[in-house]
Amino acid sequence: MVPPLTDGAYLIEYLFEMGPTNGDHALTAGDLVNYQTLMGIEWTPHQAGTLLRLSRAYLGEMHAATKHDAPPPWEIFKAPWRWIQRQQEERRLDAFL
Repeated sequence: MVPPLTDGAYLIEYLFEMGPTNGDHALTAGDLVNYQTLMGIEWTPHQAGTLLRLSRAYLGEMHAATKHDAPPPWEIFKAPWRWIQRQQEERRLDAFL
């Protein structure tokens, strides 16, 4: 479940239409320029900067999520995640004993 987004949702749509990353790298300004040229659109510097930050954040979460015990990215899910982690630890301890 993704937190609701009211303003700027169109930028998320653009990000995923382009692809949130360029392989194992965040998008670059050149990637944005190429996309704008192909699609015939023009972003403001603020919009372009936001897209670049979103790409870097996406890549960071993508790498962080590869860890077996990686916490969820949203605060609302952290308490249930910690409960599940404790349950798994208790099961492992019970199996060991």
